[in-house]
Amino acid sequence: MASRKFLRSLKAIIPKERILTDDLSRHAYAHDASAYLLVPKVVLKVESEMEVMACLQLLAKHQIPVTFRAAGTSLSGQAQSDAVLMVLGQNWRGYTILDDGARIRVQPGLIGSEVNLFLAPYGRKIGPDPASIGAAKIGGIAANNASGMCCGISQNSYHTVQGMRLILADGTILDTESLQSLASFQMSHGKLLEQLSDLRKRVLNDPNLPNLIREQYRIKNTVGYGLNAFLDFSDPIDILIHLMIGSEGTLGFIASITYETVPTYAYEAAALLFFDDVKTACNASLKLPKELISALELMDETALKASKIEGKAALLIDVKSDSPQALASRLKAIGKVIQAKLRQKAAFITERVEYNKIWAIRRGILPAVAGARTPGSALINEDVAVSPHDLPLFCENLEALFKAHGYQKYCIFGHVKDGNLHFLIEEHFDTAAGIAKYNALMQDLVKLVLQYRGALKAEHGTGRNMAPFVEQAWGSKAYRIMHELKVLLDPEGILNPDVILSKNPNLHQEHLKQFPKVDPLIDRCIECGFCEKVCPSNKLTLTPRQRIVAWRTMQQKRKVFPDFKYRGVETCAATGLCKGMCPVGINTGDMVRKLRFQKKTKLQHFLIRRWIRHFALMMSMMKCVIRPWRWHLGFKQTRYESPQDQVSKGLSNTLKPVYYFPSCSARMFDGGQQALLEQVLRKLGFQMILVSGAQNQCCGLMFKSKGYLREANYSGLSLEKHLAKTQDAPVLCEMGSCVLQMRHSFKKNQPIYEALDFICDQLESYPLIQQDKTIMLHVTCSMQRLGLQEKISRLAQRLAKQVVQPADIYCCGFAGEKGFTEPELNQSALSTLKAQVPKKCTEGYSMSLTCEMGLSKAAGVSYRSLLYLIDQALDKN
Repeated sequence: MASRKFLRSLKAIIPKERILTDDLSRHAYAHDASAYLLVPKVVLKVESEMEVMACLQLLAKHQIPVTFRAAGTSLSGQAQSDAVLMVLGQNWRGYTILDDGARIRVQPGLIGSEVNLFLAPYGRKIGPDPASIGAAKIGGIAANNASGMCCGISQNSYHTVQGMRLILADGTILDTESLQSLASFQMSHGKLLEQLSDLRKRVLNDPNLPNLIREQYRIKNTVGYGLNAFLDFSDPIDILIHLMIGSEGTLGFIASITYETVPTYAYEAAALLFFDDVKTACNASLKLPKELISALELMDETALKASKIEGKAALLIDVKSDSPQALASRLKAIGKVIQAKLRQKAAFITERVEYNKIWAIRRGILPAVAGARTPGSALINEDVAVSPHDLPLFCENLEALFKAHGYQKYCIFGHVKDGNLHFLIEEHFDTAAGIAKYNALMQDLVKLVLQYRGALKAEHGTGRNMAPFVEQAWGSKAYRIMHELKVLLDPEGILNPDVILSKNPNLHQEHLKQFPKVDPLIDRCIECGFCEKVCPSNKLTLTPRQRIVAWRTMQQKRKVFPDFKYRGVETCAATGLCKGMCPVGINTGDMVRKLRFQKKTKLQHFLIRRWIRHFALMMSMMKCVIRPWRWHLGFKQTRYESPQDQVSKGLSNTLKPVYYFPSCSARMFDGGQQALLEQVLRKLGFQMILVSGAQNQCCGLMFKSKGYLREANYSGLSLEKHLAKTQDAPVLCEMGSCVLQMRHSFKKNQPIYEALDFICDQLESYPLIQQDKTIMLHVTCSMQRLGLQEKISRLAQRLAKQVVQPADIYCCGFAGEKGFTEPELNQSALSTLKAQVPKKCTEGYSMSLTCEMGLSKAAGVSYRSLLYLIDQALDKN
């Protein structure tokens, strides 16, 4: 397939570094969140419409299939290819806010939650709210018509799309918001538009099709193509863009989409109601006033157990409003119904922390069930929909179906307000018996859903999983219309073949993914890709998901990827941010550190142990090495200013004591960190005492990150013993990563505080005068892992009038020494930073010397410690 002639032609369109044909890249990009696995022969990273257009024309000429890929969070196998996989590069992140936030035009590479962040100042958001919104990109959300917990049917992409810029299979670009583009398209593709109109006439004139289509869309439905477009619109352009929604990349490429946005609500409340079983809970849901409820979530016994809650079944009721009075009125009305019809009282929670805890129960279902599955098994996450009135009996039959097929471990949950159920089961696809068992379940599931006139897919897309059953769901007439539509828009059949429409009745049980047991550190990974956005190497080498699947492949197939050492191990920052995003809490850095450990020689371990024994001397030598590097790399400015007055080292009777253990970087770079921290603490009423003998101690992080795990443990225990003498006062350290390491390695619960966190607590009720300036703020990855993101952001907003936190930068990638040894990691992680610095901004703030070095170089403005800004604010007071 990937002939030399084709590849030569391809290199004339795309730079060769973005044409990936090596084994590691092909396997790394093959995996998505589904239960399927196809390995592409070529992976293309496209960065512009012109590249997409030219590639499609070339692919059509050579009759080579292509699949478009955004974030790869798809659950039904629609983001995979065994031919060419076209992946969005970094240049698809543009957006334009229109009509004061009432509309937004976005490119497909933006993550859904990022778009909502841009709209937040306007009190708006996009309508779709899938559970994967924090990882899924707009291209996938639109192409799959993803919905979610609150959006229902009326606010999904189909109903909120206002315009689109798309690229058809023949490479033609159509911008539906440009009169010039529309006129040009009418000239070049007038026949296509006529054929769309003819298809519409055939649908409308058929005695049965209109009613069938209306019936299919009375509930959530993402099976097949959106034939409702033929009923809802008469203009062929409108029909075309609405057919693109939910087409899963089989009809064209969505280059941008304009959404009508929906309002957000400042006032929210939630409550849990418990029932004896799922059927009773579903019956109860029918009695609730759904017009007053924003979300109504069902959870079965397994789902509740996942959050350590006793109960057979529960309904989570969520209510939102734009004022406290309106919210109170809704809650009162709902409460009366609950008491009268269900004989229960609902304790609605409005306090933010407790409200979030209730939703954490619902959001914790997938992580807990996925984490508890049998090692080596695949987790299948399916969704169906039936009329809400049919839910009670349907759930009863669904549970019986699972048991009849030997699935004793299952979990049922979902959006019962819309009749939309999800279920989780596990299966081993490494045996013929497991595949046969799964096939038998799917065949009977299809029959059960269609018996209730339901939808085989409600929001996950048809994909490869339900493609064999589309004709059963729609009937032969509608199915023929879909095939004609496919041929009309993709005459060569190159766009994502076998997705949505397939002639293969066994497609759903082919190319099923296996999950080999490789290492307990990563065996629970479900390959969802939620981790990818926070990884600093995601634009440079590999993401956490890709590191895991590459290692799995190497172990399972006894393959060797020669460049895995650099791409998989050396360029991993091992910051652990991926753990916070991972549904099952995997820290891919732990796997990488283990791999580094396995490569160490006895001599290396011996030398590091010697280093630890002469730590102060070795640190002095490191200072001599690093200072010239810092100067050479352009880090010439001192990041911290010394205090104006030297304080006495004697303990003042009026000041409370705190101990300070300086991090290794503070000691090596000697940027006035200690003096500045001492000054701020004194202004807050504390006397800082340097931990005696600190120069001979280390938390062990510098050894752990390089794979010297035993030495790191020894160093940490030595420090813990040393700090035992400081029990009479809090111990502070200015480096969040060191605090994390100490909390992880110390055997006893000795209180260790991150210095800024400690100071934030002191400033909670302290009057601060906001300075009239715009600043950049970077909350380090360790601070994020300590849960300090919101606290530090709030403090920064008290200190400066405008605080800018770039939407797509989570870790700077300096990662201790990697900013020196692999500077490309830092450069790649911060590649979008400079463009996000406002013109009037000349200051940046963070809380790590090494991070500040990389940030300063990348942003073009000087970053320094947030303590400096706090010191200024305290002076002004």
